[in-house]
Amino acid sequence: MIENIHKCLRTVVSQFYYRPFLFFNEIGFHTYCYAVFYRNPVFAKLFTTRDGKNTNLIHPEYGSIKTKIGGKGRAWYDLVILNPRFVQDNDLERVANNYGTATSYKPDDLMAVLEFKYLRSSSKEYVRQLQKDYHSLSNAVEALNKYMIVFADVKSPFDYFSGMQWDDHTKLVYTVVDFSQIGRKQIKVLIKPDNFLKLPGQWLATV
Repeated sequence: MIENIHKCLRTVVSQFYYRPFLFFNEIGFHTYCYAVFYRNPVFAKLFTTRDGKNTNLIHPEYGSIKTKIGGKGRAWYDLVILNPRFVQDNDLERVANNYGTATSYKPDDLMAVLEFKYLRSSSKEYVRQLQKDYHSLSNAVEALNKYMIVFADVKSPFDYFSGMQWDDHTKLVYTVVDFSQIGRKQIKVLIKPDNFLKLPGQWLATV
C-alpha cells in the first residue's frame, strides 16, 4: 500500500518536473493528483462495508475527528486513503465520517492523509496556510501516514518552511520552479525525510 502511495507521488512530481506549466491553479493540481491515485488499481478497487455498500479507498475532502487550530471546526483533508479493514468492519456512515463522530478512533482507520498546495506567488499568507495544513496533519491521530505535497512556481524558493518544526510522522514533498539561473528555470525537489520517494539525485534540492 505504501509503495503504491509513493509510486503515485513520484508520478505527480515527475509530471511537474518535465511539464512545469501543466497546472494553472491549485484546482488543476488537485484534480491531477486525485486522477493519478484513482488510476492506481489498488486504490480504485471496491470494498464492501458491513452494511453492504461498495466504496473505494480514496476520497477527497474527508473530515478529521479532531478540531483545527484554535478548536474551531474540523479539518478537511484534501485526500485520504482508507484502510480496507476499516471499510469492511464498519457501516458506511462510520466510514464516510461526515459528522466527525463516527470513525472508530483507531490509529489506522486511514492508511494515509494527504494535503496538497500549489503556490503561484511569494506571500506570507501561504506561510499561514501551510502552517494550518501541517497542524491538521500532525493532529491526524486516525492516520498511519501523513503527506504534505507542495508545488511552487515562485521566485523565492524554500522560504515557506524555514523555522517550521517538523515531526517524524509527516512527510514533505516540496517541488519548486527555481529561478536562480537567469533565463532558465530549474525544478528542484525538497523531501523530508531524505528522499523517501527515491527520486533521481539531480532533482533534489540542498537546503
